[in-house]
Amino acid sequence: MRIKARIWLCACTSFLTMAMLSIVASVVAADDADQSLLERARAMFKPLPENAGTPERPLTPERVALGRALFFETRVSTDGKQSCANCHQPSFYGTDALPRSVGNQGKVLPRNVPTIFNTALQFAQHYGGNRADVEEQAVKALVSPLAYGNADYAAAEARLPRQRRRQSWRRRLSPCRMSWSSEACQGEPAA
Repeated sequence: MRIKARIWLCACTSFLTMAMLSIVASVVAADDADQSLLERARAMFKPLPENAGTPERPLTPERVALGRALFFETRVSTDGKQSCANCHQPSFYGTDALPRSVGNQGKVLPRNVPTIFNTALQFAQHYGGNRADVEEQAVKALVSPLAYGNADYAAAEARLPRQRRRQSWRRRLSPCRMSWSSEACQGEPAA
């Protein structure tokens, strides 16, 4: 009986040793595969820039403050309840975690909202890629019947609190940088 027990013990020990060696080999192979994948990713993707400012639209404290104020401003919608932050909630990583988002007057949008994190670095905006940049997307959302419900940009601007209307959005964002029409900056007063 003792010999059988020793044989069984040796067999179990050998099995466990082989299993441990197999696990170690798998871990080493996985580390090699992970390292290879990381090297390939680094070759294809570069680190994000420090900020999304461009020579045409530099990142300034004034622009950041204005953007923050407008992002959370609900009075610009026709129902007085809708803001960018309703759908692009910071607590949900710039989205609303709904299968289909809810817009102005409680209307259900045809799709969910994408995250807004790092969108200024994308080469196109909106679902169809039909917006050149985030500024165009933000401006066009103002006249969307589903998002904000404004008939035109003047109606949206008129809803802003008086202190924000003293200088028009266009002038506060610097002349001609954010155009609302094809006649951008024609006849616009100097800032």
